[in-house]
Amino acid sequence: MAKTIRIGSRDSKLATWQAKEVQKQLAKHNISSEIIFIKSIGDLVQDKPLQSLGTVGVFTKALDDALLNHTIDIAVHSCKDLPSKMHPDLRLSAYLEREDSSDVLVSNGQIDFLKNKEFSGTIATGSVRRKAQLLAHLPKARIVGLRGNVPTRLNKLKENNWDGAVFALAGLKRLGIEPEHMAKLNFLVPAPAQGVVAIACRKEEEEIVAACKKINHQQSQLTTEIERQFLHLMEGGCISPIGAKATLNKEKIEFTISVLSTDGSKKVEFTDKYNLSEKASVAQKTFEKAKQFGAKELIEEIESNA
Repeated sequence: MAKTIRIGSRDSKLATWQAKEVQKQLAKHNISSEIIFIKSIGDLVQDKPLQSLGTVGVFTKALDDALLNHTIDIAVHSCKDLPSKMHPDLRLSAYLEREDSSDVLVSNGQIDFLKNKEFSGTIATGSVRRKAQLLAHLPKARIVGLRGNVPTRLNKLKENNWDGAVFALAGLKRLGIEPEHMAKLNFLVPAPAQGVVAIACRKEEEEIVAACKKINHQQSQLTTEIERQFLHLMEGGCISPIGAKATLNKEKIEFTISVLSTDGSKKVEFTDKYNLSEKASVAQKTFEKAKQFGAKELIEEIESNA
């Protein structure tokens, strides 16, 4: 296409990497682009927990507004930050190939304590989901808040006498960061769409949509949309204690969900397998089962106490 696509992005190191990756992939199809950086409320307010900001899409609304105002043509997001329901005039037009969606613990030293149910040390995270899942696994642990971009959070870990802090492995890998003391937290079910870079655009811009489709990774789209649909059915946001991970293995879809109370004392967690031919109904079927086990009530209880 002749038009230069204006790519909207937050200006953190990770967001910049994501925008440049989209730019690079578009260039492979001879599509020119420029990056326009935009600040979100999540970037501007660093001294409060995410759940206290009272805004759906604390990292994404500013980019939505820029799209709606025609300041940019596409917006690049960490897909896990997106609300489960998009603005009616916007759509997700492409998903890049997913990176490892695991959560990891980065430590100042030892990490053996992860096997000790009696562990009573301190772990830092700004995520309600990670806090709940950590407390379900290590009920005596002390969980403290941690905000900021990846380098900022790593510096805070070094400066404090914490036993560790939790990060998305995808972010560390994309920034080329390899901490000396790090362990995958396989007992944590990642956030829906974790590890996925998504591209949003205006619905009516057919030429832009077509350009984005050229760099879409279909398998990542399939698993991400299942996870996001489950999140939508649960009526949970990106700051709810909800984990969801769909994986595709030949003709089978394996779907793991985790829904918890904020203190980790109550948990609904299971894995089911579906045939690929059932892909359109995986989220709905899983939601119905989770609801029978009381998952919806857990989220409603959290919402009522918010």
